[in-house]
Formats: sequence, C-alpha cells, structure tokens
Amino acid sequence: MTALLLALISLVAASFRLHALTAKNFWFDECVSAGIAKLSWPQFLLALWNQEDNMAFYYFLLHFWMRMGGSVAFIRGFSVLISVATLPLVYILGKRLFDRRTGLVAAWLLAINAYHIYYAQEARSYALVVLLTVLSSLIFVRNLQEPESAKWGAYTAVSVLLIYSHFFGGLVMVAHGVFLWYLKREDVTWQPFRKSAIRSAYLVSPVVVFLAGTGYPILWIKRPRLETIWNFLLAYTGNGGLRLFALYLIPVLLAGFGAWKAWRANGRRLDNWSRAFVLVWLIFPILAVLVVSLALPLFVNRYLIPCLPALVLIAAAGITSIRPKWLGLILCAAISAASFTGIASYYDRDFDTNRDDWLGATSFVFDRAQPHDGVFFFHRNGHVPFEFYRSQREFPQPWPEALQGQGSSEVTGHDFKYRGIDRELAAAKPAGDRVWLVLNYDADFFGNPHHSRDTARAMYGHGRHLIESQDFGVITVLLYARDETGGGTSARPVPQSPMSPQRAALKAPLLHVVKPCEEAFHSCSGGNSCAVCGRPLCHCVSDSICEAR
Repeated sequence: MTALLLALISLVAASFRLHALTAKNFWFDECVSAGIAKLSWPQFLLALWNQEDNMAFYYFLLHFWMRMGGSVAFIRGFSVLISVATLPLVYILGKRLFDRRTGLVAAWLLAINAYHIYYAQEARSYALVVLLTVLSSLIFVRNLQEPESAKWGAYTAVSVLLIYSHFFGGLVMVAHGVFLWYLKREDVTWQPFRKSAIRSAYLVSPVVVFLAGTGYPILWIKRPRLETIWNFLLAYTGNGGLRLFALYLIPVLLAGFGAWKAWRANGRRLDNWSRAFVLVWLIFPILAVLVVSLALPLFVNRYLIPCLPALVLIAAAGITSIRPKWLGLILCAAISAASFTGIASYYDRDFDTNRDDWLGATSFVFDRAQPHDGVFFFHRNGHVPFEFYRSQREFPQPWPEALQGQGSSEVTGHDFKYRGIDRELAAAKPAGDRVWLVLNYDADFFGNPHHSRDTARAMYGHGRHLIESQDFGVITVLLYARDETGGGTSARPVPQSPMSPQRAALKAPLLHVVKPCEEAFHSCSGGNSCAVCGRPLCHCVSDSICEAR
C-alpha cells in the first residue's frame, strides 16, 4: 500500500511539474546553463573559471543530458526528473526520522509545494540541490542511527557534490555539525564527522581558491529587509499567501513544542532527537545567512532552497502528531487546498524572479535582420541567450554576426567573462552599414543609466540613423543604418524627442571623440596612439568617456 501511495504522489508531482513546462520564457540564467552545457570541455572549464563555477556539477550533468536534445522542454525536463526523484528520498528520510505516515505526508507536501515546482521547471541547479541535500541528510541520519555500518565516505562524496551544485549547499554540512554539537558527547562520536568535514574541505578547496582569486559577483544582492524575509516565508510555504503560511505555522509550532518537551525530558540526548535535527537544518542556514547579510548581503530566496525539505518534514511531523488523527487529516487537507491555489497562481505569474524577455528581444532582431548585419551587446554575455534563441529557430540564419569575440554564432568560454564596456568597444570588430545595438542591463545597481551607454550609442550612431528601437524590460534593442543603406523604409530615421541643451552638450563631444577612436583601434596593429587624444589605444575610450562627460 505504501508503494502505491508513493507512486501516486510521484505521479501527481510529475503532472504539476510537466504542466505548462514551456509557458514561461527561457530567461538569461537558463540560457547560461544551456550555453555552458553545450561547450567543449576546454571551453567548459574556461567558462567555469570566468566566474561561472557555481553549479559546476549541474552543468556537468546537463552536458550529457543535452546530447539527447536541446529544446526548452527537454532541457527543463532534466530538472523535472530530478525533482520527482527527490520524493522517494524524502519519504525514506521521514520514515527513518519519524514513521511511515510522516514520510508519506512530507513527500506529499513537497510534491504540491509551488516553490519546488517553480524550480523543477527551471534549467538551473536548484532541483538538484534539493535532491542532494535530502540524500546527504539521509546518509548522515543513517550514520548516527547505525554507527557500526556508517558510510561516512558516501556522506563526504554527496556533500562535496552538493557544494559543487551550489555554494550554499555547504551550509547543510555546517548545520549537521551544529546538530552534533547540540548532542551530548557521550551519545555520539565527532571523529568520523570531523574527518568527513576535513576531506570535504580539501575536495572543495578549488572553489575557495577561485573565490579568493576572482571573487563572486554579488553586488546585485540587496541588504535584506523585513519585507524580504516575509516574502521568503510566503514563497517557501508555497506561494499561497498569508493563509497558507498560517496553516504551515500550526504544525511547525506543534513539532517545535514536541522538540521542546523531548529536550525537557531527555536533555540533549540522542533519544527522540529527530525533531531537533530537522529544526536545526531548517533554521540555522537561514539565520546564518541573515547575520552575514548585515555586513555582506547574500540573502537570496532560491539560494536557501536546501531548507525546503526540512520545512515539509517538520510540518509533516506536526501534522501526524495531532490527536485525534482526523484533525490532522483536516489540517493536511487545508494545507493541500491552499497549496493548489499557490500552484495556480504560479502558473499565472512568477513569484520569485523577474524573467528578462530575451525571447522577445531576439525575435525582434532575427525577424528584421539582413545579410552582413552586425550586433554589439552592451554586456558580452548577452551573446549567450542570443545564440540560444538563434538555435531554437526553425531556419536559423547566420546574421547578424557578433562584433565581439569570434564574430560567429559559436558561444565560447570567453562570453561568460565580464569585461568593462569600454574595453569591449575598443576590441569590437569594424561595423558595417547596419548595426544592432543590444543594451542589456545597461543600468547600475541603483537603476541609473550606465555612463557608457551613451558612448556605445554615439559610436554606432555616428554616420548612421536610428531606424528601429524597442524596449523589452531590462533589454533595449536599437538598429542603426547608414544613410545610403537601401531597403525601403529601413533607412528612415526614428523620430527623436527634443534634446535638452545639457544632452546636446554631452552628445557633441562624444560624437567628435568616439568616431576617430573607433577608426584608430581598427587600424591599430598594437602600440599606436589614439588619433584624437594621443593616448595609448588601450586607454583611449575610457579617457574619452571621462572627458566627454
């Protein structure tokens, strides 16, 4: 009977995760996943070195998965498969910690959790992180319960893979250590866990070396506020608003009360420790990240997804502890009904991230592109989603060609390396009559326009007219064409709004300085000076910006 119920839960979970799988845009982060996974191994390693080493194990697995297909549905299907495979592990862990009923309820709550469904439908590592978190915790619990046949080597291996799937996975092992510290020393030995932690540290040392040498781009993360924490709680309980949060709070508090009673009765002994273990797993990573974020903002909802299995386990423990049992069934039914509302709301709109519209932006370009067109990306990594959507077209065309890098439709490891826009402009290939300028993420972290945006527009607008302009959220697409370019209306300039005197004063020197500099770096064979400012070409554009502004 248990196997049948678990199979039905898995079937329901698969239905929710497969429904509307391609309804939402394949956004930038997902394009990065697909782009890295398709690289050759040398370029794959280069991409990891260029600040994309987080989620390395997921990219490694996705590389082999994408050998069988490259459509949006197939790529996301890998996360669906991993997500559904997590449910039996949650059941086994719940059964080992509590009992069979609790394991089934926990698997059911995860199956209908909108947050888990959200990341089961996304080509990122978060579904894999949840699976490895549950597996790591399952091995850890088994090692404590059966020390004679403990498998600390397996625990080390899974924990290391978890960290290579997402850096925040390391918090799971730390939480396990905190729980061991909570127990009395005579009830458990630290030595095997200490050895496992040391081995794990050695195996993930390349990550530490990398972060020390190159850093990790976290400037976009904002300092958490009360609103941030509240939205986090609503998201993790299943996107069902205050009602679902309140319903979850009931069994969590009941389980917490049970843990307190067990502590009063037995102290910090290994007897009846299951609730304490799950509570430490749930609470410690969140509190640790919140404390660190007071100085260095790191609090991002999805980064803390390793805590999600702990939430459903402790809620399931609270539900199954209710007497009489029919009251627990009513509470479980109420949580289920509210969770279904959260799932329906998720299908209607996103609730954790704002997807950028690369599908709209690339379609706009490809539908209007002509042979010999060029395209320049304000941030070079825009080449990655651009080429992904090119590959998804029924009849992909080779134009427009990128003016950065190799100038082809091939994504390389260099496309994942951030370089200043000034250096990108200096290194760009000569542009033809028609140039597409893709201003992707051309604002700073405070929402103000980046100062180099005007430089890029002036450089490619000199001698050309702006004939197409379209906004796609954080992406703006512009098409410039020379006056002599044919094609009917293609050379018709877009009407411009009146320019303020300050704006005109800014634009004039930009046009004067940037165009000769553009010609200079294309005629340069190395070591030449700018034709305008006389400085070495490697500094020319940057200095021109400063002088022009």
